[in-house]
Amino acid sequence: MSVVVTPRLILRPLSPSDADAYVAMRFHPGVAQWLPASAGDPLKRVQATIAAFADDWRTRGYAPWGAFERVALGGDVAREGRLVGHVGLRFLPEFDGTEVLYAFLPDLHGKGYAREAAAASLDFGFDVVGVPSILAITLETNVRSWGLMQRLGMTRGPDGHYKGLDVVRYDIDVASWRARRS
Repeated sequence: MSVVVTPRLILRPLSPSDADAYVAMRFHPGVAQWLPASAGDPLKRVQATIAAFADDWRTRGYAPWGAFERVALGGDVAREGRLVGHVGLRFLPEFDGTEVLYAFLPDLHGKGYAREAAAASLDFGFDVVGVPSILAITLETNVRSWGLMQRLGMTRGPDGHYKGLDVVRYDIDVASWRARRS
């Protein structure tokens, strides 16, 4: 399992001790409105999600991270702050591909955190994991997320369905990503 540090975030695999903070983030109304519905007890749901992510880390070498604020202590030294979102890669059998996903608390929307974290996820996927292409999906109504996908250099792919929802899809391959980064 890998930890990635960006200028403002520490991205690390979620652990069982993060469950309460993850419930607060995942089920915040400003976050939950863009994610598939999750029935049942929220704490049990996130515990199952954290366990599924840990299994993906073990079997695939990638999974979503918890996104924690990076609190500078001076120089290059920083500590982990509050859990503000989740971001990373997940294999979606429904699309037979690897997805970059991201969700952040509303107080960070429009401040570049999702772009910073998603770009780090794409770097990780292409440069560390070695996947040939990465997709992103979102609800048809989430045009802000479409904009982020476009700013990342992703191109509109075939729309689809995921967990009973109509979604738009964007894609990028390793060559296109590397050309943008250089």
